[in-house]
Amino acid sequence: MDSLSIFDLNVPQTSKSFKSDDMLFTTGLFGKKERECDLYEGKDLNILIFGFSYEKSGDQVFIRFKAGHKYETRYKPDVYYEVNGSGKSSCGDQVQMGLCIPWEIIVQDAQLIRNGADVCFYRGSFDSSFLKLNKNGMQKELDLGYIALPEEVRVFEYLIENPATGEILCTDIPAYFYGKRILRVIDSASQVHVCEILSFNRFRDGGTTDIRFKDDQGGEHLLHYPNRMGDKSIQIPTVDGTSFSKVPKESDAAKKVATLLGLVLKPTREPYTF
Repeated sequence: MDSLSIFDLNVPQTSKSFKSDDMLFTTGLFGKKERECDLYEGKDLNILIFGFSYEKSGDQVFIRFKAGHKYETRYKPDVYYEVNGSGKSSCGDQVQMGLCIPWEIIVQDAQLIRNGADVCFYRGSFDSSFLKLNKNGMQKELDLGYIALPEEVRVFEYLIENPATGEILCTDIPAYFYGKRILRVIDSASQVHVCEILSFNRFRDGGTTDIRFKDDQGGEHLLHYPNRMGDKSIQIPTVDGTSFSKVPKESDAAKKVATLLGLVLKPTREPYTF
């Protein structure tokens, strides 16, 4: 297992303001709308939750770890850190949200349970913190700002190779949130060609995806990537009808591609057992 956090990766830590328009507002079908924001305070940490944003495709959660807390030692106590959600469900007034805290080394998965003015933040059966809604201290906390999740940490979305020519096609996306998708072709001479994505369609059959793209010479192509369900003999990705082989995303070959492209890949992890 790679025991790494964002602190261990060679990426910048970017400070941002909570008071920017893209944090305070979201733009929907009926124009600009102010986002809700709640502050929950506890002994070891504070949590800020910004309500739904169309641009971010969901809520945003930020945690400030106070001096003397029991978590990762490299947090600054006077700033918030962005974390990402991994799903949300509700039952009556209770809302449960899964969190990933990639700043941590070992236990990155957490749960957040909101019930009115109370929040329980826990990681496993023996690590929990209780927080209370504070409606009066919001502006002071917003003045602190936050460290954003880095867009520079990325994952391969699709990584395939033409076994006859050695040509590689890959797409990569930010590891921790929705962001720009980049498609590249690496030819047999290890030359990298950045392509323009014309359309991206993922179907509701388990993941079949069609990507139309234009290469750096102006030629248009179609990548067809079938879903992983059913007959394995038809789960073969193609580019303009030519069969490609899937390259395992955690293989040495994938790491070589990342090095060639200068990508910082999200560390692979084994599930942590509480």
